[in-house]
Amino acid sequence: MFQVRGRFEVTMDVKGRLPLLSRLREPIAAAKQTSLVLTAYEGGLHGYTVDRWRRIERRMAARSVFDRRTRAFLHSFVAGASEVRVDGQGRINVPPALRRKAGLTGP
Repeated sequence: MFQVRGRFEVTMDVKGRLPLLSRLREPIAAAKQTSLVLTAYEGGLHGYTVDRWRRIERRMAARSVFDRRTRAFLHSFVAGASEVRVDGQGRINVPPALRRKAGLTGP
């Protein structure tokens, strides 16, 4: 598992692709991951390796769906998540729904 901290500013192309900085690509490749799970939350786009996302899902599955706060979090954070592949040029294609939710606009 790896963790990258920081805020990154990159330019999304007209097709909704974001380039991953080498600081992000290298640990993803080292972890033998070829895709990320993206979700939009609190005005930002969050990315997780598939392994890390599965751990989040297991923790959420242990929570009661009858709790209003848990349900709200599941609907906001988990339900809108999408798995995206890292292409050969180190880019990810952000689905339109996530772009809207995260407030991302084109170049």
